Amino acid sequence: MNKKYVILIVVLPFLAFGQGLSLNDAIRAALANSNKIAQFSERQQQKQALDNEAWGNFLPTLSLDASYNHFNDPLEIDLSPIRDVIITLQAKNQVELTNIGGLLGGKPALTDAQKSAVFQQSQVGLKNAIPAFSEELKRQDNKYLSLTFTQPLFTGGKLLAAKKAAGANSRAAAVELDKTKDDAVKDVIEAYLNVLFMQDMLHTRRIVQANIALHKVRAEKLYAQGMVPRYQLIRAEAALAEAERNCMDDSVKCELAKLVLANATGLEPGMVSQLKDTMLFHNAPIDSAMFLNAAIAVNPYIKILEQKELAAQAGYESARANLMPALAAFGKYECLPEYLSALEPRWVVGVKLQMNLFSGFRDYAKMQNYSHLENEIGFMKSDIQKNLSLLMQKSMMQVHAAAARYHKLNSNLELAEENLRVATKRSEAGTGIPLEIVDANSFYEKTRIERSAALLDYYKGYAQTLHTINKINDFANIWNKE
Repeated sequence: MNKKYVILIVVLPFLAFGQGLSLNDAIRAALANSNKIAQFSERQQQKQALDNEAWGNFLPTLSLDASYNHFNDPLEIDLSPIRDVIITLQAKNQVELTNIGGLLGGKPALTDAQKSAVFQQSQVGLKNAIPAFSEELKRQDNKYLSLTFTQPLFTGGKLLAAKKAAGANSRAAAVELDKTKDDAVKDVIEAYLNVLFMQDMLHTRRIVQANIALHKVRAEKLYAQGMVPRYQLIRAEAALAEAERNCMDDSVKCELAKLVLANATGLEPGMVSQLKDTMLFHNAPIDSAMFLNAAIAVNPYIKILEQKELAAQAGYESARANLMPALAAFGKYECLPEYLSALEPRWVVGVKLQMNLFSGFRDYAKMQNYSHLENEIGFMKSDIQKNLSLLMQKSMMQVHAAAARYHKLNSNLELAEENLRVATKRSEAGTGIPLEIVDANSFYEKTRIERSAALLDYYKGYAQTLHTINKINDFANIWNKE
């Protein structure tokens, strides 16, 4: 809606003064109001964002990880069996030491009951003296907050290939956007020319209709006076009916041409009902050699294929990088040490090496795919270059032929106008043949329409030529020439 307001601001001043819509106004309206241009503009910005994203692959990543865990039970380590074994061994040793000490002191050996009493007493004392072999490693509720740092060091060229492909796609999208704009300008030029041609042809038809209508009135008077036979009156009536039918058909075609122009510009049909410009011949200089070279050098299709070729090369390099090792540096830091166990470090740094040893030949198949794609694009470029050469020669021949036809028809139009003037005078004076005025009008109508058609072909051919060499905006330099 905002775009339409912009167009109204641009176009309404011209319409307000009755000047009509000029070709430059129509082009500006189409560029500002085209949904297709807006679509390709969004695509170009999307590809540019992907290109910026590819730059980020070279930079380190720093992530913050947070989590909360609740276990069914605390994580504990229990070494009670080892403690029991130690206590038992120590109690037995204490019994033996007590027995040996008594023997060395001249006392009799301990009885089994005495040994059992000493053992029990030593065991109780050791249990009191030795703490429990049990420790809680993790609480039942734990919180984690850590920072992780990663920096790629070597990827076998994969990151460079990704950046190369993203850059190629971004440039291709920019070329597609420019091509879409040029297509919109070319469509508007052709639609504008069609409306001018149909208006001129309709004007010619109406002139002829008016002349034939006057001739029919004279034929009726002459027939009533018995000066001409009836078939000449019938011939005049048939000529008038044909002229009226031609006017009606061309009027419909003119309205359809205006609808096409309105659709191309994004304007309301009422805003293209009156055009400011008229079709006048202006010499368009064409350097055949320069135009042929430019068609191959700057044609958007060639430029798009060149970027697609670079993207295919980048895809091949990316697939080849999968066969090489990847090296990255990393680091991790725990921000909540109170929740760490004795077995977990507070921080860690290191390097990581990863290499795919076997992938089922998928990477090799990818390399072949991109290699064949690159060859395919190369053949497409060659084919398009041949077709462009043929198209340029055809367009330039059309321009030269239309210009020659237009100039030759100028003299024919002078003859037709003079012939019509003489026939009209003879008819008014009553000395001419009644059918003479019909033939003169038919010759005038045919010649004038053919001249307008030649001029239409001339400008359309020139627009096609400029569009092929990516210079469609230069059309206004010739069109607006004084």
